Amino acid sequence: MKVIVGDLLENVTHDAIIVHGCNAQGVMGGGFALQVKNKYPRAYEGYRRHLERCLEEDGCYDEKVLGGGVSVCVGNNLYIANMITQNKFGTDKRHANYEAIAHAFELVAKESDKRNLPIHYPMIGAGLAGGNWNIISTIIDTTLMGYDHTLWTLK
Repeated sequence: MKVIVGDLLENVTHDAIIVHGCNAQGVMGGGFALQVKNKYPRAYEGYRRHLERCLEEDGCYDEKVLGGGVSVCVGNNLYIANMITQNKFGTDKRHANYEAIAHAFELVAKESDKRNLPIHYPMIGAGLAGGNWNIISTIIDTTLMGYDHTLWTLK
């Protein structure tokens, strides 16, 4: 895992996949997800449509959508991978789901292969979702072994 200190959304603007974690409730109301929603409304719209399709097929937003997601091209060969890494949201407990994170990155690896693009991400699941970054970074490193992938931090 390469690590870069800086603003991911300001610095990665083309020819890449930006991965971030979302909840299964259709809300991008805080953290990095809110930044994505504000900068790339098309990514948010794709995420909402994805969840609406899941609702139509399965009857509810629940654990069934965890680990999945939808990638949306926002221009310049830049894809936002909205990955469902937690069912609910809040700061009351750990909402990050480690199995969902692993599955999400397996899907992102396949997309990287298909598009021949590098993967960039923030500390998914370790902020508002309450996950342990040591566990999450191990999951990501293991899943993306051999891939061009970069963690962006602000400090």
